[in-house]
Amino acid sequence: MKSQKLIVLASAVCLMFGVSGAARAVDCVSGVIEGTAVDEIIINGKPCLVDYVLVLGDVTVLNSEDFTMVNSAVNGKVRVIGGRYATLIGNITTSDIVVSNNERASVLFNVAAGSIRVNNNNKADVKRNGVALNLLCIGNTRLDSFQNEVGGEEDCRRSGIIQ
Repeated sequence: MKSQKLIVLASAVCLMFGVSGAARAVDCVSGVIEGTAVDEIIINGKPCLVDYVLVLGDVTVLNSEDFTMVNSAVNGKVRVIGGRYATLIGNITTSDIVVSNNERASVLFNVAAGSIRVNNNNKADVKRNGVALNLLCIGNTRLDSFQNEVGGEEDCRRSGIIQ
């Protein structure tokens, strides 16, 4: 039942955003993507703030010094890999969220119709997310995870030094 509610919620929010004008793929040249619709977001090595954006496809971020995505809807996967700061707050995705190999990862108040994987980060905060399938938090040196609603398997364990 939880899984069905999450999928319906994710679909409804994607529809509520609407699409005005022509959507396009963007790479965050200016450092901010705000209040628009895009086909997909691909960022390699750049800092970026994504705020209140409808993404019709995937979000892929590699080696970003500082990536933050808030209050956005994604009709695809969100991947943030190999950067310094990875922050996802209050987003909805129709698929998976993957945050791995970052110095610090904050995954808070998100809804995923798929799974959320927060793996191999130095410090990870995973709090109050709604996940239709699985929530996996493996290999993080320091982990703070609580009050997540999970429809499938939840495996959030610490490894390394816990502080």
